[in-house]
Amino acid sequence: MTASPSSVLSRPSQAYRAIGFAGLLAGSLDITAAFVEAGLEGRSPVSLLQGIAGGLLGMSSFKGGLATAALGAFFHFLIATTAAAVFYLASRKLKFLQRHAIASGLIYGVAVYAFMNYIVLPLSAYHVKIALPSIKDVTILMFLVGLPISLMVRSIRIGVLLDEIGGPFCGAKNREGVRHLCPCRKLLVAPESLNDGSPVIRRERY
Repeated sequence: MTASPSSVLSRPSQAYRAIGFAGLLAGSLDITAAFVEAGLEGRSPVSLLQGIAGGLLGMSSFKGGLATAALGAFFHFLIATTAAAVFYLASRKLKFLQRHAIASGLIYGVAVYAFMNYIVLPLSAYHVKIALPSIKDVTILMFLVGLPISLMVRSIRIGVLLDEIGGPFCGAKNREGVRHLCPCRKLLVAPESLNDGSPVIRRERY
């Protein structure tokens, strides 16, 4: 039996969960890496966050104390959540983004780097000139932004379908390696998707 789209958690609720958790995870990982890097350079977290706010306020952000630091933190997580929202919406149309979550997440990290460094920063108050890509920065965004967003979006959408089917895994597997649901159901995440890109969950009696 295939789970119908109507049985899945309401689309707005599913979207808010996926975007919110993905943005929070990616934003937290990225800012943690930035704090570590800034610490190694002798900069404080407050100075780093003020620098983010400086994209809007310019150099005056470094004179604003904790207020501009808080604004920088807000901007940082707003950007991360926006990136998660874009990926989520794209994954509803482009099914391969969920079928190949790891590859698509890594590629999306590169896209986020390109957008931030070649569009956002040149238009910011810093007026940063376009430069050659930084391998270190690209790698950070690939593994700490793009990949977490992709995996989180996919895991939440699959988790919603599992919740609708109900029942904990018993850990047993049949000869095909399909994990069973207790006590008399088995679960298969099919490679095909619903029209909106959600994985198809089949439940069968045995």
